[in-house]
Amino acid sequence: MMRPGLPGWEQQPWRTTPAGTWPAKSRARYPDGVDALIDLVSHAPDGLAMDAVRLGGTAASTLGAADEQVLAGRQLTGANVMAVPGGEVIAGLARQIGGRTLTADVEQVLRGRRTY
Repeated sequence: MMRPGLPGWEQQPWRTTPAGTWPAKSRARYPDGVDALIDLVSHAPDGLAMDAVRLGGTAASTLGAADEQVLAGRQLTGANVMAVPGGEVIAGLARQIGGRTLTADVEQVLRGRRTY
C-alpha cells in the first residue's frame, strides 16, 4: 500500500474510480459530506478521507488511523475500532458461517440520523 503524498497515491485502484478519487466523487453526491466514515485501509491519519466527511461528522478506523487531535482539528470526532477475539468467539463465528446462520446488523443510528 502506498502512503499518501507519494507519487501515484491518487492512482491507487482502491482510492480511485473512473470518475476520480472516491472522496471527490462522494462530495459531488453529498456536497455537505457524509455523516460517518469507516476506514478499513489507512494506517495513519493522513490516509483517512476526512474531506468526504461533513463538519461535525465521525470517522472511524480499524487500523489505528483515527487520531483524536487530527480529527478535532478538522471538526470531526472518531475512534479506532479494533477487536482481538479469542478462540471461542472465532469458533462460534465459524460454526455460524458453516451453518449459514450468521447475520450482521449493519444499521446504526448516529446522532438522530440513520446510516446504512
